[in-house]
Amino acid sequence: MSTTSNSEADSDVLRSQLAKDYHQLPALEQNIVQLFSVIYEPINRTSFLECFTYIGARNEKGQLFNASTLKPYIDKLLVAGLLVQPVGQGPQCHPLLAEIATRDAVKTGRFDALVRAVQEKLPIKTRWTEGPRYFKNQSELVREVRIGLYSHSLSFINK
Repeated sequence: MSTTSNSEADSDVLRSQLAKDYHQLPALEQNIVQLFSVIYEPINRTSFLECFTYIGARNEKGQLFNASTLKPYIDKLLVAGLLVQPVGQGPQCHPLLAEIATRDAVKTGRFDALVRAVQEKLPIKTRWTEGPRYFKNQSELVREVRIGLYSHSLSFINK
């Protein structure tokens, strides 16, 4: 068996395990992973918290999250491997889990709210309203294309 086949098989096994672990999470933690999957790229925790607060996420006591109350959740998801944190960057959804979590957000009806939060709090730069969009990196471009695909909006992708 070639190395490529072993690597693909390993990725499939890991993806299956990540999906299983994700589906066993409580709804709140699934929502955190889903938001990271829509954001797609590494993001600092403060910006994530702004998006999470925007969707009205609350802890078990019914309170809005702050940096200290959100930290244990993100840390737990990092330890579980559902989120990854590249050196010198913020956390992001594990690349092998991103599509699974985003599709789950669509299926559960949370996707549109997550997209509104991302577009409001992490907007793509333009020179003027409805003008050309300027992406700071390839991940931003991929994020926006994914949003268009999952929204079934070719016009959004073309924009």
